[in-house]
Amino acid sequence: MKALTAAALLAVGAAQAAVEVAPGATVEIVSPGAVALHCGALDVHGALALLGGSVEGAGDLAIAVGASVAVTTGTLEVGGSWSNAGSFGAGAGTIAFSDGCSSAPAVLTGANAFHHLVLTSAAGRSFVFPPGADTTVSGSLTLAGTGGTPIQVESSGGGDATIALGPAAWRMQTNAHVAADVHFTGGAAPGAPANVVATPVPGGGQATVSWSAPAISGGSAITGYAVTGSPGGSCTAGPADTSCLVAGLTNGVAYTFIVAASNDSGPGTPSDPSSPVTTQGAQAITFPNPGSQTFGTAPVLSASATSLLPVAFASVTPAVCTVSGSTVTLRASGTCTIEATQPGNPAWAGAAPVQQSFPVQAIAPGAPTGVAAVPGNAQASVHWSEPAANGGGITGYAVQAVQDPARTCAVAPPLTQCTVHGLENGRTYTFTVRAINDAGGTGSAPSSSVTPLADAKAFAAESPTGTGSVSVSVAGGGACAFERVQLLPAASASTPLPLGLELPHGLLDFVLHGCDATAVTVTVAYPSALPQGVRYWKLHGGAWAPFSGAQASPGATTAMLTLYDGGPGDDDGVPTPNGRIVDPGGVGAMAAGGAASIPALSPWALALLALLLGWRGRRRLRSGGRV
Repeated sequence: MKALTAAALLAVGAAQAAVEVAPGATVEIVSPGAVALHCGALDVHGALALLGGSVEGAGDLAIAVGASVAVTTGTLEVGGSWSNAGSFGAGAGTIAFSDGCSSAPAVLTGANAFHHLVLTSAAGRSFVFPPGADTTVSGSLTLAGTGGTPIQVESSGGGDATIALGPAAWRMQTNAHVAADVHFTGGAAPGAPANVVATPVPGGGQATVSWSAPAISGGSAITGYAVTGSPGGSCTAGPADTSCLVAGLTNGVAYTFIVAASNDSGPGTPSDPSSPVTTQGAQAITFPNPGSQTFGTAPVLSASATSLLPVAFASVTPAVCTVSGSTVTLRASGTCTIEATQPGNPAWAGAAPVQQSFPVQAIAPGAPTGVAAVPGNAQASVHWSEPAANGGGITGYAVQAVQDPARTCAVAPPLTQCTVHGLENGRTYTFTVRAINDAGGTGSAPSSSVTPLADAKAFAAESPTGTGSVSVSVAGGGACAFERVQLLPAASASTPLPLGLELPHGLLDFVLHGCDATAVTVTVAYPSALPQGVRYWKLHGGAWAPFSGAQASPGATTAMLTLYDGGPGDDDGVPTPNGRIVDPGGVGAMAAGGAASIPALSPWALALLALLLGWRGRRRLRSGGRV
C-alpha cells in the first residue's frame, strides 16, 4: 500500500484541476498541517485521514467504492457537492460547506454520519439531502444564511429526507429555510432564550415578558416556551411567539422571570433571569372645586385618591393664593388655581395631577395710614402708607381736600403720593386718602393741616424743635420761586446725620422752580442766635457736608445760601440747568465729643476742621491743659 504525503497532495492540487488520492495510497494531514485545493475536486480512491490538520477550498468531494475518509479531528471544507460511495468516519471533526467555489446547489449523497456539519452561505445557496434516514449528526448541525438571503435545505428525488440527530446533538439555525420534506429527529433540547425583559403593564398586577429565540434550537423545532416568575407568576407561549403576559402579580412586589424553550426532546436550558420588575396599580384623584371665595377667608381643600394614599396640594398661582397642607391662604383677588397630586408608592403608580380653578372676590380695603401733606404754591403734595388690609388688591388711591372736595388727585399702586393742584394760597387744608378696589374703598382720617404758600417767594413755619418761627425767602434766578417748602425733624432726613451733628432748628427741605441759570439767594431767618461752631450743612448726593455757598456765623440770626440750577447747592441729580433746584439742609453744629466724616480736600471740610481744632484748643486751656 502506497502512502502519499500532504505535501505531495498539495503539489498535485496545485498542478491539476482535480486532486486524487490514488487506490492503495494513504494521505494523513496532521496538526497544524493545512492543504488548500483552490476549488479543485477531491477524488478519494485510497485513504484520506485528517489528524488535526485541515483541507481548505475543496470543490466537489467524492469517496469512491472501497475508499475511506476519516476526520479524527480537524476541518474538511467543501465548496461543491458531497458524494460518499465508500466509507466516511466523522470522528470529532467538522465538515463545513461554504461559498467560494460554486453557487450551484450542494448535493449530499450516500450514507453519511457527521459529527459537526456546517451549512453556511451568504448567497442563499441550496443544500440537498437524499430521501430516507441516510444522514445523521452526532455533534452539532449549523444552518446559517444572511438576513436577505437565507439558505435552503431541501430533499431530492421527491421523497422526504430525514436528518437524525444523536441524543446529545444540537441544531443551531439562523436565516435558514427548511423545506417541508426535510425532517429532523432526535437530538438535544433547545438552548437558553436570550434578552429576557419584563415590563409592567399599566393598571398593575400584570407584566409582559419578552425574549429572543435561542441560538440553539436543539434536535427539532421549538414547540413552545414557558415563563416562570419568582416569587410567582407564569405564562406559556407558542413556538413562533417571543412574549407572553403574566397575570395575577402582587403590586409592589419585585419579580424576576426566566424563559425556557421546549422541543420534542423536552424543555431546554432556562434563560438568565430578567431584571427585577415591580407592578403598580393605577390610581386617580377626585378633587371637587372649592367654588368662589371671598378674600379674607381661608378655604380648606378636600381630595382623595383611589389608592387611599394622601393627596398633596400646591398653588399654580402663588400671587393670588398659596396653600399649606390643605388650607389655602388668599393673597389677592383674581383666579386661584390649585393642583392636587399623588406620586404613588411601590404598589401604586403616580396619579395624573388634577387642577381646580376658582375666583377670589375682593373686599373693600382698609384705610391708608400716616397721611401727611406738604404745602406748595397753590398745591399740596400728599403722601401716605398703604393699609394693612388691602382687600385682595388695591387698584387705586383717591385723594380729596376736605375743605374743597373738588380738589383731588389719584394714583395707582405702588405709588403712595400725589399732588393736589388748584388750591388757594393762604387757605388751610386737610386731606383724606381712599384706597379703592372692585369692592369699594375706605377713606383715611384727615391729614394734619397745611397752608399753601401765600407768597411763592416767602415761607414761615414753626421749627420742629420748638425754638420758634423760621422764615425763608428766595430772590434772584429769574422767576425762581418755591414749588414746595417745609421744616422737618432732622431724623426724617433720607440719609442719617453724621455722628455728633445737631440741627437746632430742624431740617429745611425745599424745591424751587422756574429758575434760570443765574444765582439764586435763599435767606433763612431763625428765632435765636446761631450757636458756636455753626455751619450750614447740606445733603448732596447722599452725603452730608458743610456747604461752601452758605453764610452762617455764630451769634447771627440769619443764614444766606447762594444756589445755582444744575450747580452748587442743587441736589436734583441733574448736572445741567432744568429750571428746578432741590435743596435739603440746615444750620448745624457738632455736639461736644461728636465727630463727623468730612469729604477730603473740600473747602467746607478745611473750614470745619479749623473750627473744631480752635474749639478743642480753647477747651484744653480752660481745663488746665488736660484733654
